[in-house]
Amino acid sequence: MFRVNSMFMVILCATLLAGCAMFGNDEDDDEAPVPPAGELYAQAQEQMAESEWEDAIETLRWIEAEYPYGEYAIQAMVDTIYAYYRFGDIAMVKASADRFIKLHPANESVAYAYYLKGMVSFKEDKSMIGMLLGKDDLSDRDATNMLEALEAFRNSYEQFPDSDYAPASRKQAKEMEDALAEYEVNIAKFYFRREAYVAAVNRAERVIENFSTSPAVESALGVLLQSYNRMDMEDLANDSRRVLELNFPDSEYLKESGAIK
Repeated sequence: MFRVNSMFMVILCATLLAGCAMFGNDEDDDEAPVPPAGELYAQAQEQMAESEWEDAIETLRWIEAEYPYGEYAIQAMVDTIYAYYRFGDIAMVKASADRFIKLHPANESVAYAYYLKGMVSFKEDKSMIGMLLGKDDLSDRDATNMLEALEAFRNSYEQFPDSDYAPASRKQAKEMEDALAEYEVNIAKFYFRREAYVAAVNRAERVIENFSTSPAVESALGVLLQSYNRMDMEDLANDSRRVLELNFPDSEYLKESGAIK
């Protein structure tokens, strides 16, 4: 009897030891060490160089998660915005840029974040601008994305005037301002042709107030002049004429042939 119990205990102990060894190996496998931040960043750079944008985004986000206060964390956030930009994920470019701007408002790379945010909105609507300006009925069109792009470009060069992205942001903002001004003028003309003169005046005044350096200001003043004439508001019509004569002395709107088309 004693021999049977002893043998049983030997077998039981052996089984328990084997089980412990087995579980111990699994635990070791689950706790594989995280690569150093520098090694991960080099990997992300290589992935971006190979245009492997999804993999690069995953690696960059890994850096931020594992080393949130390390020297590579901020650069990883900036590179993530760029990777999303190249990958074509507009929503994530905007979200990543906004997050970086909120977390690091004084960092010089904020100018770049604003620039990329503006670029995705600009590219998204660049073809739409031509479509809008070619439409007859523009009254219900939405220019939200264009305004968002303009705001981002302005923030980039106004908050960081000495950054490398200030000249490009200023140029893009000017292009957006001119496009938006023309867009508003076309809406004003649309209302004028339908004898909605108050609405036409409101749109024209918006151009003059918000886009004073745009070539479209001439047409906006023309809309004001002719709308006030149609409403028999002589004093306001004369004021509009004086401003038009002062700034655009050769304007067609000052001639009888300068009817709004």
